[in-house]
Amino acid sequence: MLISWNTALHAQIRDPASSTFDFSPDATSRSPRLLGMGHLTLASDIHNGVNLWDLAANPIGLFEADSTSSFDLRPATSSAAGRHTPVGSDTERQHLAGREVKLAYEAWKRGEHSIYGLIGDFTDFRADQPYNDTRVLRDHLNLPRFEAILSGRMPRFQSDRMIYELHIFNVNANTLEEYRKFFINAEGEYLGKESEVEPPPNFFDPDEFRASAVGAGLGFSYKVAGWLTAAAGGEATSTRIEGENSDNIHDTGTGQDRSYYTGRAGLTGHYQRFQYALDGRTWSAQNEERFVFTLKAGQNQNPFTGRGKVLDRDEDGSEGRGRVRWTMGNLELNAGGRTWNRTVDITPPPTGAIDSYNYFLNVAANRLGADSLALPDSVVRSHAKDNGWDMAYGATWRFGKKGLLGGEYHFAKQSSQLDVFADQAPVPGNDPVSFVGDGPHRRTSDIRGGIEYSCTEALTGRLGFIRRSDDQDELTERNEYKSNTLTTGVGIQPLGSRWNFDLGWSIEWISPDFDDATDPKESRQQLGAQIRWIF
Repeated sequence: MLISWNTALHAQIRDPASSTFDFSPDATSRSPRLLGMGHLTLASDIHNGVNLWDLAANPIGLFEADSTSSFDLRPATSSAAGRHTPVGSDTERQHLAGREVKLAYEAWKRGEHSIYGLIGDFTDFRADQPYNDTRVLRDHLNLPRFEAILSGRMPRFQSDRMIYELHIFNVNANTLEEYRKFFINAEGEYLGKESEVEPPPNFFDPDEFRASAVGAGLGFSYKVAGWLTAAAGGEATSTRIEGENSDNIHDTGTGQDRSYYTGRAGLTGHYQRFQYALDGRTWSAQNEERFVFTLKAGQNQNPFTGRGKVLDRDEDGSEGRGRVRWTMGNLELNAGGRTWNRTVDITPPPTGAIDSYNYFLNVAANRLGADSLALPDSVVRSHAKDNGWDMAYGATWRFGKKGLLGGEYHFAKQSSQLDVFADQAPVPGNDPVSFVGDGPHRRTSDIRGGIEYSCTEALTGRLGFIRRSDDQDELTERNEYKSNTLTTGVGIQPLGSRWNFDLGWSIEWISPDFDDATDPKESRQQLGAQIRWIF
């Protein structure tokens, strides 16, 4: 993760789209150099050391992550597209379109005993996917965020061993869902175009969200010995999420105040040529969601209105990361892994509560003229669980004074499950489950490699390749895919200069690993650059 606020708040707002297009942050988001070398995520880099900051964006690791003052500017863009030919048709149909534009920055002023600075980015994300056979759902996300950090040696107490950090951050996310018709011409049906906008499926579910989060935290680390430094810290986040669905005749609004409390701990150290870093965090949040609704009635009639409580929401989660590195001469061996778990419990108000959302839907369904209203499903009591783990290992070999060759193997598994309970309120003892939604259970693996070679004293060229296998649900068939990715990049650092420039680009071709008469094709591209000044 790039920045420490990429916690549950960020996941709640952005995960449904970003997981589809694989735009989630990784080590290469701060290193276009590694992007151009086959998306290597373990190799040594100025932004990929074995420390708590580069490993897990833990601010307590920032002080020892580097020793110079610097400013980094990183523009980046990503895109995704997919199309197929429906059976019995001579024209193609697009089923996937997405793009992301990001401008990231970080600036740090380092002294002998302290460091302070900012890190953040501005993100614009758009995703288009079919909603049904005739309509397209377009999600548009705008996400500015920043974090300010102050860290240094503890004054007047164990200054040679103890480090402190203080940080504050802010995130603002605006999400808009638009429903459009397919753009149709003689070649086929396309999404991602400026086609005719249609109304949302119903008046009740919000199609626009505004979220704002403000948080702060602190942490400490203590160097027991060269082979062990222990760290601990905490963070609190206050989040306001509002939803809206409005037009000339109706207005729907939802609101919730969600507070996250996060605790984290870490270990890091080195022994001779061996380095390691471990980071773990756990978080929890509890909140209720409320609604308000107004619909104009006929002439000389009172409007149809309602307000009250939608649900109670409880979330708990944890994540652990680790990395080791061993260096011997020109050879560097790396390994790393991650595990995570998150549960969300939804509880509606008691059955029959007149100020509840479910009661309001029942009234709307029996209201005179309600046959013209499209009603959403009622809120049911449920328990959702997401968990997974991933691991990677690899090596790099420096040949001569000009070249570097690297390779890595990656493997990941992720599973989801949703339990829907028969009763709207918890039942002591036996609490029967009426429905279990098991899956998807996703498994991915890939082998990747890259090479870097100094073409001149100022210019470095890079190439890489990835071969990937992706089973999007092990519980079902005909969703296995394979892909090939080509990467390239350049690095420029004039002799005697205090700045450098890196550029990385990748393109991925995805195809089904099963017989499919529709001949689907997908591709994804990523372009990232970095300008870095040392001062």
